[in-house]
This record gives sequence, structure tokens and C-alpha cells, in this order.
Amino acid sequence: VASPHPPKPWRPAKFWASFGHAAAGIHDTFHAERNFRVHGGVSVAVLVAALALRLPPLQIAALLFAIGFVLVAELFNTAIEATVD
Repeated sequence: VASPHPPKPWRPAKFWASFGHAAAGIHDTFHAERNFRVHGGVSVAVLVAALALRLPPLQIAALLFAIGFVLVAELFNTAIEATVD
């Protein structure tokens, strides 16, 4: 079934602005949520230790994936808490 409305044109300015909004949200979360700062600090410590121990690149990539997963989970948790509150 065809849509009665024509597709919206792609606008690069809005696309890149969305990354700015996402970065602003992460920045606000970092300043407002103690747990996010703790996760960020521990993440930096883990990466420094991994580099000091000269872990192989694949293991560092796995660490980066795990760190990213934890930070995204914390962002989701913060969003859910803000919505419920």
C-alpha cells in the first residue's frame, strides 16, 4: 500500500544535528548521574590497565565492546528512571 504522503527528503544538517543532541544528552548524564561518572572512571582505568599490560588488540576491542554495552545500559537505566520519576 502506497503512502499518501511523499517521502521526506534526506537532510544532512538534521542528520548531523542528531549526533549533537546525542552528545549533549551523554554530557548531561555525565554531569547529573553519579553512577555514570563511576562507570566512566572505571572504564578509563580498565583501558589504561589494558594498555599497560599490552593486551592484544582483539582483547582491547572486546573490552571496548563491553564498556560500550555497560555505558549504553546505564543511559537506558537513567532514561527509564527519569521517565518513571
